[in-house]
Amino acid sequence: MKLFVTGEGPAEIGKWSESPEYRNLSKRTDGVLAELFRTRREGTVIGGVVWKDVRKYRVGQAHGDTRTLQGAALLADEAGAEVLLWARDSDGSTERVNLLEAAHAQLKEERADLEIIGGLPEKAIEAWIIAIAQLLKNPESLSRDAAKTLVRENDLSNDTKMCELIKGAPKPLDTSRSPSLAKWMAQL
Repeated sequence: MKLFVTGEGPAEIGKWSESPEYRNLSKRTDGVLAELFRTRREGTVIGGVVWKDVRKYRVGQAHGDTRTLQGAALLADEAGAEVLLWARDSDGSTERVNLLEAAHAQLKEERADLEIIGGLPEKAIEAWIIAIAQLLKNPESLSRDAAKTLVRENDLSNDTKMCELIKGAPKPLDTSRSPSLAKWMAQL
């Protein structure tokens, strides 16, 4: 499968967060999203972009995050991808979760030609890493900063180490410690 990734930074999308001229030289991975996908299916990342850099799809009065998700789907199409993988930290915002889950559902209905897998890590993607590493029973209860600190203290704070953790974890991944990770993985 040809994959296109979008997320907030290197943890989610690895080398695809770097400037295009540096990607071929990069030692970074394809990021956590691609590695999670590969725990259940084969896939090659053919493109990616940082969430904030996605061209906003300018139709109607949609919210910025909705337009970003629509723009990411368009970029995935332009790249020739079969699957769009996305994640956007919830930062604890129920409004953001509801908005993006609705936009995700609408895009899936409208875009039968593009498989869309995505969701919002509760507070931050680091909560998913804590869950996979089984460092805490309920990592989604941590603040964003506390999750980032715990990941850093356990030497898991870069995309390479996060991807190594995912590769080395027993399969299927135990997602019971993170409802938002379980929801993302259920789409595979």
